[in-house]
Amino acid sequence: MPNQIITTILGGEGNILSLIGIVLSITAIFLAINAARKDRARSNSWETYHSFQSEEVKNGRDAARKVLRTTGGKGFESKADFDAYFSQTGNAADRQKFHDLAAFYHQIGVLLKERKLDKEFTLLFIGPGLRDRWNVFQAVGTFYPNDFAYGGIYILYQSYLDFIASRK
Repeated sequence: MPNQIITTILGGEGNILSLIGIVLSITAIFLAINAARKDRARSNSWETYHSFQSEEVKNGRDAARKVLRTTGGKGFESKADFDAYFSQTGNAADRQKFHDLAAFYHQIGVLLKERKLDKEFTLLFIGPGLRDRWNVFQAVGTFYPNDFAYGGIYILYQSYLDFIASRK
């Protein structure tokens, strides 16, 4: 009886088969798009790993560790502290290395928010390094209040904290 009602509504058995074909096609398209997105996120994550191992990012990590050692682990509380630190050390190259690392963390945070990276993979290899250097980067977003420069650092750090909390 229910089959007769559906057949009547759809105008015959041929239309039912057409409807099933359309539903299957839409499902296949959805699954293909989803698989392509996951594959792209994996590829992006692998490229992120390679970037993390690049000389620019390694030098930035070294510069951030140097800041932590020099400031007794407290990092920068303000842009004035930041400027004073690099003025006193007289090392413009370290300042640039710091900015390179901050830009890297910012980009990773934005890509994570947009789901362009494999979250677990990325947070496992990038998160601990940011956590260790958080006192250096904690205030960096306030250095440039008119634009959201380095705002992705906060997204990345919060994602890492949430990730760690969810694993306990």
